[in-house]
Amino acid sequence: MPNAILRSGARGLAADIDWFGGSRANLRQLILSSLLPLAQSGLETVGVDSTDINRYLSIIERRVESELTGAAWQRAFAERYGRDFSAMVQAYLKRQESDIPVHEWPL
Repeated sequence: MPNAILRSGARGLAADIDWFGGSRANLRQLILSSLLPLAQSGLETVGVDSTDINRYLSIIERRVESELTGAAWQRAFAERYGRDFSAMVQAYLKRQESDIPVHEWPL
């Protein structure tokens, strides 16, 4: 599993990772086809309200489908504005406080 963490750190959602039982999986597809349905089932089992389940899991689903994660936003910001990390953190904080999911943030 440590190699999976390194690969996903380097390649993001496009990473192919070692998974349970010696299998290999694309991280993006694993999240969409296995982990999100498993999370939904588990949350339903423990009695979480379906409105909350749908709200939060759909945010994760859209983020994964669009491949627009916090790290992707940071890379895009740096490509556009350069290595002004203070400005990046300020912009990130401002957008985070808006309560809009990261995959919907403008640069």
